[in-house]
Amino acid sequence: MGKHITQQYADFISLVEIEIRPENKKFVNHFIYTVRAIKILIISWVVIIGTLEIVNIWGMTNWINALSVDVYYILLILPPLCLFLLLYVYRYNKTIKIINILTQDCDVVKFLELYSYLMSDAKPWNNYWGVFYYNLGKGLLAAGRIEDAEKVQSLIAKYCTNTWGQFYYEMIAIELAGYKKNYEEMEAHCQKASFVQNGLQLKTPLRSRYMEIMQYPHFVQLSNKGEYQELYNLLSQYEAKAQSMAAKVSKNFYLYKIALLLGNGEKAKEHKAFVIQNGGSLWYRSVMMTEIPEA
Repeated sequence: MGKHITQQYADFISLVEIEIRPENKKFVNHFIYTVRAIKILIISWVVIIGTLEIVNIWGMTNWINALSVDVYYILLILPPLCLFLLLYVYRYNKTIKIINILTQDCDVVKFLELYSYLMSDAKPWNNYWGVFYYNLGKGLLAAGRIEDAEKVQSLIAKYCTNTWGQFYYEMIAIELAGYKKNYEEMEAHCQKASFVQNGLQLKTPLRSRYMEIMQYPHFVQLSNKGEYQELYNLLSQYEAKAQSMAAKVSKNFYLYKIALLLGNGEKAKEHKAFVIQNGGSLWYRSVMMTEIPEA
């Protein structure tokens, strides 16, 4: 992009390889340049109004005195407020659109390209680096890139040392331990996450994700005890309440495996078909296509 990048981003691209296609660079660049253009308009308006105010104070013009107080303040405040609102809505909608590429479209490859390239424009003092790394970690896990997710986790520990950073670190650690089937470590990280989140105000959907992750040790206990029907019923409830397609795909992946353990071939076929049809480029679909035999 022809600009200086932050150390946070430099460390990321040195550790994690993501090849970004030209069309995805174009999408992100358009987003970034539009945000900058709106910011320039806001600054320009403030400068214009400020300049005219100075000129009026010096007595070079009496244009302000010719206006009513209401009209003057409308001209002073309304345009930048409208531009601020436009900036917020535009930035929010575009960011959600990128997130939805992972959560709703299940296109983890495109998500990683767009989101990692978007990070190149973040400022070094940006308080959202914990969120950036966390979302990238989730994306890498969804792609089955476990080692790369661990590298992102190390960046959270390096750059995000506040309470939020600790929380995101533990959230990634729980999922990493689950992928590795290290259940003792997973439970330990659940306890740490529970302690850290006490001082935070979690908003949906992060709170929902946190509440679900805290159930992982219970899922493992049910599996170890052979209580597969109870585990199946519990996961089915979570699947029914899942807000994103990616979450539904992951639940159906595990419901498929449990259905096989229960000897319910018909249910297993249903879950497998769901994952294959909706899984996009998620790790769950790749595993289902290549490693798991037909039910």
